[in-house]
Amino acid sequence: MSIRIARGSLAFYALFIVFTGAWIGIAVYLATGRFNQPSNVNGCFDPKGQVYVTIREGQDVNSSSDQCKTILALASAFGFPATTSYCNQKTTINNPNDPTSFISAQFCNMDFVFRLTVQNPPSPLSQVPESIASLTSLEIARFHNAFYGPKAFDPLLSSFQNAKFFKALNVTGSPDPKISKDPARVLSGSIPAIPPVLAASTYFTRMGLSNNNFSGMLPGNYGDALLQLNVSNNPLLTGPLPRSIVSDAAPRPEWIVNTKSCQLEGTQLCLPSTWSRQPSCIRNLAVGLPSCTGNITMPIDPYAPLKFQASIHCIPMISRIA
Repeated sequence: MSIRIARGSLAFYALFIVFTGAWIGIAVYLATGRFNQPSNVNGCFDPKGQVYVTIREGQDVNSSSDQCKTILALASAFGFPATTSYCNQKTTINNPNDPTSFISAQFCNMDFVFRLTVQNPPSPLSQVPESIASLTSLEIARFHNAFYGPKAFDPLLSSFQNAKFFKALNVTGSPDPKISKDPARVLSGSIPAIPPVLAASTYFTRMGLSNNNFSGMLPGNYGDALLQLNVSNNPLLTGPLPRSIVSDAAPRPEWIVNTKSCQLEGTQLCLPSTWSRQPSCIRNLAVGLPSCTGNITMPIDPYAPLKFQASIHCIPMISRIA
């Protein structure tokens, strides 16, 4: 005996199975706080660098994981009170004596951190904890008034070489002149070149170093590696913009290829004598740079920088599986 099922009934049963599976998935999420992430996700990222967040906000994570232990150890190193011994999806530890002072780490799943912020810690550091290098799923790191002195920035920058999809680093001082002139609150010394691994990455495209006390010249590979660069209000930065941030093949030497947005005001940086215009990443003459051969402000380049391409990983993407 044969059994025949009408096409409409077959479609109904197919939809029933799909919706039943979806509701089962939602029930599992409500019960456990997580969906199964795609099989090709390593840490927080798929092979294209897209972040997958598989736990809900506020949910506790694996407090015995190495990265949770690292975050709690960092909080202690920066002088935050030991108010917790566990981590959740957005672990935040505040300084009760300063509402602007906190450390915050966002987990993408039970074990891995993908964003870290340290702001106005009770005890800024002159040396970089080695444990930061173990946060290999970081995509964004922000440190505001967190490090100081001439020996911190180079090892801090090198700490992110093992984070394959690392995108942005902000290590900024304070616009408050009382703080920006305090040597125990700002970075100083020369700016190191970007390590080769990060310089070659198509993901690492943004750096902010404003309101510090860096000195000397801007390294040549900063313009090659970065789409966005902010070194404003570092009054001891000096010398011509490096040649390598422009295209050797371009018809005009001042045409910057990679850097689409730059903040260079509040420095002593200047334009090489061969340049006839501002770098194209400067679109406001009020913050333009003078020529190195005299206090002459070059005109704005009439050709605006190219818009960010979708294929360039300059804007972090997050998929919350929820």
